[in-house]
Amino acid sequence: MTEPTKLIIAFGTNIDQKANMRIAERLVRRLFPEIDFTRPMWTDPIDIDSDKYLNRLACTYTRHDLPQIERALKQIEHKCGRSRAECTKGIVRMDIDILRYGDQRYHSKDWQRPYIKTLMEQL
Repeated sequence: MTEPTKLIIAFGTNIDQKANMRIAERLVRRLFPEIDFTRPMWTDPIDIDSDKYLNRLACTYTRHDLPQIERALKQIEHKCGRSRAECTKGIVRMDIDILRYGDQRYHSKDWQRPYIKTLMEQL
């Protein structure tokens, strides 16, 4: 049996923020019952004209492979109501990104953002 792999996930939403964050958290907990979340943090939008974002990170360990996790997280985004049409209008009901899977980091620009650095200290 393989060792569990560390997984760090970033969540962000700029509409119905609290409700969408609750939905995403509930659905992600179904996949990863032992997941730990940071506190939510309000941030100004970056490169988009929109309401403030509500962001949060989560950390867990998993035996699932990366493509399987990516598919599951995309399904959660869609269950939160995310659509391409709304994204083109600056509406992000839920954005879920994998920041780290094992030793591999993703979304390198995000790691430099002040709110990511702040929230990482809580994990």
